[in-house]
Amino acid sequence: MDSNTTETYMGEWKNDRRVGYGVCERSDGLKYEGEWYNNKKYGYGVTTFRDGTKEEGKYKNNVIITSNKKKHLFLIRSAKFRERIEAAVNAANRASKIALQKADIAISRTATARGKAEQADIAALHSREDSDIARIHAKQFAPDFHQPGNSRRAPPSIRLPLRRRSGTGPGTEQGHRDRSRY
Repeated sequence: MDSNTTETYMGEWKNDRRVGYGVCERSDGLKYEGEWYNNKKYGYGVTTFRDGTKEEGKYKNNVIITSNKKKHLFLIRSAKFRERIEAAVNAANRASKIALQKADIAISRTATARGKAEQADIAALHSREDSDIARIHAKQFAPDFHQPGNSRRAPPSIRLPLRRRSGTGPGTEQGHRDRSRY
């Protein structure tokens, strides 16, 4: 194969190798459709050459060992191979549809997670603002007020993990307040 020739394969894989039914097309016009084993043509398949001629038969290690020219050796199993190929194509189509559905689900879940993360960032910002307001009010009513554990405050650009304490969050008796603005 020429170094400028590209090859595409669509079909079954196992352990990062072509195994089962697959179609391999090359940019130079060569196409093989059939069975593979260990990355090699192995079993029934059809090779279509650049000029449109076809070579159909049983392959072993990329070499054709029976062809239509020797019909008496091949016609007995031809129908069975074709049935297996059709079944493999149908299975590959089903697997492709399932993979596309799963990709759509993953995209949707990613978008949902991104939205929730943005909402959490906004809620954290509002909490920080509420904390600043509460600190200002505390200083007004008690000028010597010093909030314990707040000697070093991280700059707003650094994200800190938020921890929720049980019994003090929204919806509990102790920490309940209106959060409709979030």
